[in-house]
Amino acid sequence: MGVMGGSYGGYMTNWIVGHTNEFRGAITDRCVSNLVSMGGNSDFADKEDGYFGGNFWSRPEDRWRQSPIAHFGNVETPMLIIHSEGDLRCNIEQSEQVFAALKLRDIEARFVRYPRSTSHGFSRGGAPDLRKHRLNEILSWWKRQLK
Repeated sequence: MGVMGGSYGGYMTNWIVGHTNEFRGAITDRCVSNLVSMGGNSDFADKEDGYFGGNFWSRPEDRWRQSPIAHFGNVETPMLIIHSEGDLRCNIEQSEQVFAALKLRDIEARFVRYPRSTSHGFSRGGAPDLRKHRLNEILSWWKRQLK
């Protein structure tokens, strides 16, 4: 069984692999991994009355506890990480943190980066050749992990 998600689904994919090792593989796409650092590099505005109930510096310890990366010491699941360099909603550094954490722990990981010309909506509206490449990466990953 595998798990996959993009954007908030990427956040949830990152979260679940930090809390269970029951998946043979995971794919996180345009993910969120660290709610503290996301506050400083996303177009998703932090406001006092907003989604997180304050700016990212207001209660960083709460955001850290809710950040999947805080639980990556538990991860054993191989992961494919997909991200666009032009994503302003979920900055690519969110995926870079996931990749670095996995590599530091010798967990199998592949990081596929798409150019700055792509965005958060790349999977739905990007260049056809790049979207095809993305789908082939996904299929190839599942063929290896779910055999």
